[in-house]
This record gives sequence, C-alpha cells and structure tokens, in this order.
Amino acid sequence: MRRCVELARRAVAFTSPNPMVGCVIVKDGKIVVNVGNYVLQGFALRDVGDLVKNVTAYVSLEPCNHYGITLLFTEALIKAKVKRMVVGMVDPNPIVASKGWGGGLYKMRGGGRRQ
Repeated sequence: MRRCVELARRAVAFTSPNPMVGCVIVKDGKIVVNVGNYVLQGFALRDVGDLVKNVTAYVSLEPCNHYGITLLFTEALIKAKVKRMVVGMVDPNPIVASKGWGGGLYKMRGGGRRQ
C-alpha cells in the first residue's frame, strides 16, 4: 500500500478533477503493474492481458464505478479477472457513495472476488 501512495503522489497536478490514486498489481509475489492514476490503470490492465488474471490488486482509493471523464477502473479490474483487491480507503465522493456502500467495492464483490 505504501507503494500505491508513492505512485499517487507522482500524479500531483495531473489528475484534476479526479483524485490521485496509486495501484500495484502483484502476481506470485512479484509486481507486474504499478501506475499512478485511474486513466493509466485502466489502460495498463487492458494492455497486459492474461498476465493479470488471478492477481492481487492493491489500490490506494476504492476503484471508481461511475461514468465521468475517465475509464471505469472497476470494470477494468473485473475484465482483467483480478482475484483479490486490497483498498487503502473507501472513496468519500458522494457520487460513489450514492451507488451503495463503496460503489466500486460493491461491484467488485458482485463479481465473486475477495476483498
């Protein structure tokens, strides 16, 4: 999670109006993806394909699950078949909260993934 926060800090002044978020994806004890904002995270998951199946995703902030100006990171995680997700904090954004307890977490649970 510390690495996620470090990655998020690198996105200062580049993500507005979106929050700064870091993501590290680990498979068999090795980091396979580490990026620092939602747009890049979605593209990174798409581009690495089968490499991210059955992995653990560490994310500093709950993955977004509402449409805005970026990709839906929750959908990218589900499509990538991420098996387990560890989240630093639930998103305090009321748009996310209005979708049920932690909108992104709620959607991830529906896909049968452990949190």
